[in-house]
Amino acid sequence: LEPRLGNGSSDFQIGLALDHPHIVQIHNFVQKWANPEEMRRYLIMEYIDGETLKAQELLLIDRVRITREMLASALYMFQRGVLPLD
Repeated sequence: LEPRLGNGSSDFQIGLALDHPHIVQIHNFVQKWANPEEMRRYLIMEYIDGETLKAQELLLIDRVRITREMLASALYMFQRGVLPLD
């Protein structure tokens, strides 16, 4: 598959199809006009409770585990034609 860049409603459709333990679930997509010239788009996602990784002091083994989990989720998306950008 060729990776593709998505935006707005296409991100929503792609996100609904992704099912991986290290990818946040997307629940809804909303578009609203901020003003006559500007449309704002919002993805409504699963809430994940806890601290940011920046706020924690992690052992090397935990850093390696988290990196592996991130790479596994990026590979999962790439194999489905999605290019993860964040």
